[in-house]
Amino acid sequence: MRRIVDVSFDNVTVDVGARVAGAAQLLASLGRNESVAFMAQAINATMGK
Repeated sequence: MRRIVDVSFDNVTVDVGARVAGAAQLLASLGRNESVAFMAQAINATMGK
């Protein structure tokens, strides 16, 4: 059971890292307001899981 929990946590960490990396790339092409909205959506989607 412990092993399954660890693997799940690792997958979530990778998912969050991918979201942050994607948001960082969009910061260069989107305006400030759009970037903040995207970050809020990414955080909400992650916490929603």
